[in-house]
Amino acid sequence: MLLTSLVNNFLETFEIETNLYYFIMLFIATFTCYFIMKPLITLIVSLKSTKLLTYLMSSLLVMLCLFIVSMFIEQLFDPALFKTLLQAISLFGIVLALYYSFLRLSKRI
Repeated sequence: MLLTSLVNNFLETFEIETNLYYFIMLFIATFTCYFIMKPLITLIVSLKSTKLLTYLMSSLLVMLCLFIVSMFIEQLFDPALFKTLLQAISLFGIVLALYYSFLRLSKRI
C-alpha cells in the first residue's frame, strides 16, 4: 500500500502516464537483467553446455507462447496456469538432468 501511494505521488508530481511509467520500469528491468545475465551466458557458452542453453531457451519459448495465446484468446492471464507451467518446466529440467546423468554413468561403466 505504501509503495502504491509512492508510485501514485511520483506519477502525479511529474505528470507521467501510468503506461509510460510501466514502460520505463520494464525497460530498466530488462536492461539490468541483460547485464546480469551476460556473464552467466558467456560462462555457459565457454563451458559448451548446449543442453542447459537449449533447456533455458525452450522454457522461455514455452512461456512466451503461453503469454501470446492468452493475449489472443482475450482472457486475463491465469496465475494457476502459470504455476502449472513453471512446475512442468521444473519437472522437465529434473527429468533431463536425470537422463543425462544416467547416460554419463552408463558410459563410465
